[in-house]
Amino acid sequence: MQLTVGYVIISKSFYVLNYYDYLLENLDYGVIKMPEEYYNHSNICSLLFDGYIEEAIDVFTEKTEKLTIVPSAKRTYLSSLNLAIYNFILVMEHISLHKCCMDNEQLITTHTAKSTVLIGADIIRAYGSDSNYLIEKYENPHIKAAIAYIHEHLNDTLNLDTVSTAAFIDRVYLCQLFKKEVGINFNSYILSQRMKLADKLLAETALSIEYIAEHCGYKTPSYFSTCYKKYYGIKPSDVRSTQ
Repeated sequence: MQLTVGYVIISKSFYVLNYYDYLLENLDYGVIKMPEEYYNHSNICSLLFDGYIEEAIDVFTEKTEKLTIVPSAKRTYLSSLNLAIYNFILVMEHISLHKCCMDNEQLITTHTAKSTVLIGADIIRAYGSDSNYLIEKYENPHIKAAIAYIHEHLNDTLNLDTVSTAAFIDRVYLCQLFKKEVGINFNSYILSQRMKLADKLLAETALSIEYIAEHCGYKTPSYFSTCYKKYYGIKPSDVRSTQ
């Protein structure tokens, strides 16, 4: 199976190539080739892979605002994001989201007046919301719905009542089913995802600890710091001090 994206042919064996070398050789649309920081979107891919869609968008926005993307390089920059995510999912999940990739490339081509940040956000959301991706590994539809809701609302109050309502399932049954299907209990999963997200944002962005605390569902930075230290053994500020 092959997929045509702009001027590039992608096949199922695409992921065995050195992606960044391939990108430099094949995504030159008549503009100067960009340094690695422009096309290395690994931290964005990693966040998206773990289900953190809005956080991935925040990182992309922060990165893009710091870079100088000249108009002639806009398409190459956005295509590199599109193909980086496609390739990452193909490698990690063995899922080819070819239609999503093609639709994104069409978006890049046709929405030239739209800002780079907004198009990039649309690309990330398109992959993150693709039904074949985020929750593919879970077969039970209620667990799929619960996992999707949790990842979309990590910055909100999460409990069995709100999640069971969103997943159209009894709260007691959800608690039992969650442990059986996911392998850990409901509250432990939420904590692990919030901590994983916090750790990524601390290590890979310059976002403030106050912002990260709120974004991970903690009402105060002090309580967030307490939970983080209990989980990882060090304070959030210690992570920043070592960078």
